Amino acid sequence: MKVGILTYHHVENYGALLQAYALSEAIKNQGHEVEFIDYQPYRAIIYYLKQTYLSPHFAAYAAKSRAMKRFFRSHLPLSPKVYYSRSGLQELRRRYDLVVCGSDEVWNIKSIRKFDPTYFLDFLDSDVRKISYAASFGRASTLGNYRETACKLVQEFDAISVRDRNSLQVLHQECGEQATKVLDPTFLGDFRKITTTPSLDKYALVYGRLTKPQRDYVKSVAVQLGLILVSVGHPCDTADKNCLSIGPEEWLGYFSCASHVFTDFYHGVIFSIIFQKPFVFFGRKDKVNKTNDLLADLGLEDRALSQQAVATAEPQQMPEIDYSAVYQRLDKSILTSQHYLTEALNGKS
Repeated sequence: MKVGILTYHHVENYGALLQAYALSEAIKNQGHEVEFIDYQPYRAIIYYLKQTYLSPHFAAYAAKSRAMKRFFRSHLPLSPKVYYSRSGLQELRRRYDLVVCGSDEVWNIKSIRKFDPTYFLDFLDSDVRKISYAASFGRASTLGNYRETACKLVQEFDAISVRDRNSLQVLHQECGEQATKVLDPTFLGDFRKITTTPSLDKYALVYGRLTKPQRDYVKSVAVQLGLILVSVGHPCDTADKNCLSIGPEEWLGYFSCASHVFTDFYHGVIFSIIFQKPFVFFGRKDKVNKTNDLLADLGLEDRALSQQAVATAEPQQMPEIDYSAVYQRLDKSILTSQHYLTEALNGKS
């Protein structure tokens, strides 16, 4: 079967790119031909160009952008054309037997992309099957003026899954639709063959845009633990080493070898769990709901450190993680997620 995937595959974000890779690999492993619909709307391209070229770290971010593009062009099978607007997508209306929408916040009407019916697969012919995998409404708790259009399109899906409770609630309250809650596809992936091991050992890792109190806290923990501090992806003035230009392969390597991880990103938490690292999550307003949802599911609520707690927290107060208990829960969710994907692809959901 020829399967198309529509997601945020072209962005300057490690988690978004790696979730796309993991989903494609999971579908290919079930014997299907996979192709990403190379939809790169102008609004998103302009946003990421501004982030890169208006940054004081322009040279490093430009190198990171090139590394990201190299990765998705070499590891993601792409449609023959890039589509910068909705107008050309009609060419693809019958190219696939099935199209998967997701993962990521593809249904978040409060994102930089606003409401885009493309991510509800409105361009496909009616006989092409449509499913979602781990789609998310992000922090949007209502569909507002787009409710009628979005709900009509969602009701045409053959199977629906989301990755967080907020998205379950939006679908139920706004559209009267039930969905399956599944894991982010990165939990279904095997990243060993694309991971590059760094030439460092005994370091604490920072991944995020931390506030000054958070940066100071992380530095104090690293000093107490006798670790150098490495920041990946974003600058951190308290880090001993900033790695701003690395690609996904190196980014994975820094996570895989870290002694401790400090992050305010959803996928920072996920890859800490995948590589079974001690970690601290600093809640961000746009990330806290979905990340706290995951932490609660895995019994890891104590890894979240609020802004108020940072000022008084001591490293000794953060308990060790019993990953055997975490994986007892996680393995069940992985099986549920794999089962949903198999059934949805085979038309049994």
